[in-house]
Amino acid sequence: MTFEMPEYITAGAEKEWNRLLDYMQESGFAEEQYMHTYASYCLAVAHIEEAINTIEAEGLTVEGKNESLVKHPAFTILKEATDRMLVAAKLFGFVPRALDGKEPTKYASNNPLEQLRSERAQRQD
Repeated sequence: MTFEMPEYITAGAEKEWNRLLDYMQESGFAEEQYMHTYASYCLAVAHIEEAINTIEAEGLTVEGKNESLVKHPAFTILKEATDRMLVAAKLFGFVPRALDGKEPTKYASNNPLEQLRSERAQRQD
């Protein structure tokens, strides 16, 4: 049984939803009770990518009060999205520590943060 993707999923989150949908089905997580947690994971991955892109485009710092430089606010979004992503990733077994001694699946080493880093490195080459 496959659950339906919620209407609130953004284009970036849809990409992640589709990327891991086979894993969700094979692992028995493609059930209604997991849909919103999976959606939250996918949205978090999209927010991570958007925050990284914003920081790369605008710089690490922005002008704050009194024209002083402060850390870019996108860092807060990045941290919160990463925290949300990691919680759900552990629940669904997307990270090796969540495997509890089981053999990694073909999806386990393909964590989204590493994928983003790899894609960025390839673009810079």
